[in-house]
Amino acid sequence: MYRLNSSIGETVRATGECSHCGLEFRRHSKEDSFCCTGCEYVYRLISDEYLGRFYELQGGKGQPIGSGVFAKRDYVWLDELKQQTEASESKDCQLELSLSGLSCVGCVWLVEALFKQANGAGFCRIDVQRGIMRIGWSRGRFDLVGFARRLQSHGYELSPANRKTSKVLSSIVWRMGVC
Repeated sequence: MYRLNSSIGETVRATGECSHCGLEFRRHSKEDSFCCTGCEYVYRLISDEYLGRFYELQGGKGQPIGSGVFAKRDYVWLDELKQQTEASESKDCQLELSLSGLSCVGCVWLVEALFKQANGAGFCRIDVQRGIMRIGWSRGRFDLVGFARRLQSHGYELSPANRKTSKVLSSIVWRMGVC
């Protein structure tokens, strides 16, 4: 809430909760609903694409999106991977990629929903513990770079899969399982 500090006649700004990530932030005006332009942008995308179920599944506070959704990314490496995969003689086109930006089950649902909307999409499996996404698609019909850009616009980033699992990560996962 905004209130007037009567002793000196100035307005004291209140805090609010970001409509996208749920984090508390300091409002600059009564109309502020987002902690950053990235969260505002992604909120509007999710709303415009009728993917509001994300907020039902989010289950609490997340991470602010920030300005990463606006950064120019070079996906030449991804296009080359796609071409190599489609040129192979195997029946199915499949890739394993690293996926960052996941913070909740809502994120997993959103990534899978975005994948299903793409032409030629086959299957999408996400291993949250390892940050790995395995996808399959119809040869010649799936725009992998377009999908990567769409993920980026929602706050997620693809990179080449790291096939090595660190001993530290394995130890942490093992301890979490024991707990």
